[in-house]
Amino acid sequence: MDGMGNGGHEGAGAGGDRLAQALAARLDRDVDVVDLAGSSPVLWMQVLAGGRRLYPPAGSDTALEFLEFLEGRMSSEYARLSGARAGILADVRRRGRLHG
Repeated sequence: MDGMGNGGHEGAGAGGDRLAQALAARLDRDVDVVDLAGSSPVLWMQVLAGGRRLYPPAGSDTALEFLEFLEGRMSSEYARLSGARAGILADVRRRGRLHG
């Protein structure tokens, strides 16, 4: 994904660093490479909301269908996480403090 702005390559390892450098050189701009399978739902949503997909290329139906499936899964997981923490946040607001 391009345009995330955090300069990181979360979960991408050395291969991700090399890929980011190669993409940056080819595109003449900074890029972030993120292994979404190893990332948190919060990062998934940041990537989906603020990133720009560079792959798959146009006409690659199978890869595109897979990415659309992942986007749906990520959105569902983020919604589940948001619902799970809603009660915790309401309790913090009610008590006026985070701990104790």
